[in-house]
Amino acid sequence: MTVGRSRLDPAEATEQPLELRFSVTSEGRVRGVTATPTELSDSIVRSVSTALGRARYAPRIENGVAVDTDNVALIERVLVRNPPPQADQSASQQD
Repeated sequence: MTVGRSRLDPAEATEQPLELRFSVTSEGRVRGVTATPTELSDSIVRSVSTALGRARYAPRIENGVAVDTDNVALIERVLVRNPPPQADQSASQQD
C-alpha cells in the first residue's frame, strides 16, 4: 500500500520505491503503465499500476491545444510489512 494511505505501523514496515512510466492522453487518461524492475511482489506492482490507470491528469497544453505526453515518470513510495523474526535463530542461540 502506498505510504500515504497505509494503515501499517511504520515501525513494522519498510518503505520501498516503485517507479512507473506511462503516457497521458490529450483527454487526461493514463495509458501504457509499466514498472521498472523491482523486488516488490507482482500483486503490489499490479495494485499500484491499476490505481494509476484509473487516475486522471490535466493534459499538457501546446499552443492552446491539449496533446498526448509520453514517458511520464512517477515514483510511488510503498510500505511493505517486514517479515516476522525467525523463531529458529532464537532457539539455536539457546543451545
